[in-house]
Amino acid sequence: MLEKNLNLWALSVRVGAVFKFRGEKPFPANREVGHHFIVVGVDEKRQQLYYVVNGSSKVSRWKANIHRTLEAFPGVRPEDTYVVIPGGQTPYFPRETMVNCNAVHSLSLEDLKRGEFEMVSPSYLDESNLRFLFQILRAVVASPQVSERAKRKAKDLLDEN
Repeated sequence: MLEKNLNLWALSVRVGAVFKFRGEKPFPANREVGHHFIVVGVDEKRQQLYYVVNGSSKVSRWKANIHRTLEAFPGVRPEDTYVVIPGGQTPYFPRETMVNCNAVHSLSLEDLKRGEFEMVSPSYLDESNLRFLFQILRAVVASPQVSERAKRKAKDLLDEN
C-alpha cells in the first residue's frame, strides 16, 4: 500500500510539497528520527530526483553553525540562506523552525521507497504559507553551498513569479 501511495505521490509531486521521511538518506547517522522535508526542485530527467530541504527546531544552534560556516564566503549574508518559520504558522512546524537552505539534499523515488515515507496533510504549503516557499527558494539561490543544478531549479521558479 505504501509503495502504491508513494508512486501516486511521485506522479503529482511539485515544488512546495511537504512530506515526513526517515531513512538511510539524507541523514544516515540519525535515521531513527523522522524529518519534515519541503521539495524545492523536481528533476524528472534524472529518474525522479527530488531536491529537498528540511526544518529543525534547534534554531539558535543552526543559526550559529551557519554563520560560522559562511564567514569564509566574502559578500554572503548568512541570514539570507535560511528561513525561520514562527511556531504554529504552518501545520507542519508547531514550534519555531529553521529551514537550512544551505543543505539541499537529493532523494530519488528509490530512496523514498527504502525508508519510511509518510504523506502529510495538507501535502503542500498552501496559499497562506506561500510566502515561506518563496523565502526558501530565494535562500537556496543565495547559498554558496548549493549545487548549481538545485539553484537553477529554484531560480527558474522564482523567475516565473
